[in-house]
Amino acid sequence: MEKSKKKYIARKVHGICHLSTIPVRSNPSEQSNLISQMLYGDTCRLITKKHNDWARIITEWDEVEGWINCRQITLITEKQYNKFSTRYANTLELLQSAMSGSLVLPVIIGSSLPLYDGLSYQMPDGKYFYNGQVFVPGDNRLKVGIIQKIAMKYLHTPYFSGGRTPFGIDSGAFIQMVYKIVGIRMGRLPAHQAKEGEWIHFVHEAQAGDIAFFENEDGRIVHAGIILGDNKIIHAHDWVRVDTLDHYGIYQKEIKSYTHKLRMIKRIIEFH
Repeated sequence: MEKSKKKYIARKVHGICHLSTIPVRSNPSEQSNLISQMLYGDTCRLITKKHNDWARIITEWDEVEGWINCRQITLITEKQYNKFSTRYANTLELLQSAMSGSLVLPVIIGSSLPLYDGLSYQMPDGKYFYNGQVFVPGDNRLKVGIIQKIAMKYLHTPYFSGGRTPFGIDSGAFIQMVYKIVGIRMGRLPAHQAKEGEWIHFVHEAQAGDIAFFENEDGRIVHAGIILGDNKIIHAHDWVRVDTLDHYGIYQKEIKSYTHKLRMIKRIIEFH
């Protein structure tokens, strides 16, 4: 058993997304459900052999398992995978071009720039230049307001199940992407994210940057949002929007009704 396991690990293949964003699907078909997306610079592990042009993968950042079109990633060595997954900067611009010679590539917020040196970064096919704002995890002390500022960049993004970009995003991905940019790993779904952090027992004790989680009629956590302070919360519901939060849940003034029932509040970051 041990011998076969070692053989499997040795054969494991890795990849990096070289396009602005690509779909991760539930099955090896363009018609199957979108379960997530990989963004530019995201890495993954291939866990099956190719099925036509498809391969089953596990994303490095959040361990989402699904199918991708192999033509939409670049295969890399384990050494490259380890370097690209540990030394990088995350983009802060909603949309900014990266350039390599005559190639101009659109890069969206939350993308990763491997081996970023302040001006350029390295991809498997060579050096690229990027002059937009970035956040380098580990090089920055998290200050009060950073999470809210990043979250507000997604304001008015349409709700899109499976989406992780400013052109379409779901509730879990909104939380995940805001925290990903500052280098904090969160699960893909609100139910996974609710397992992290310190429990805040009362709404009036919550601070800006805390995460509020909401349950459905069956008691399952299905929604989340980021607290902005002053009884306001930003979350992805129809679109990324700001609504009122109290101990009952999210109150939407336009319809004069509660849309989500509060389950808990968690603190993920202690700001400096």
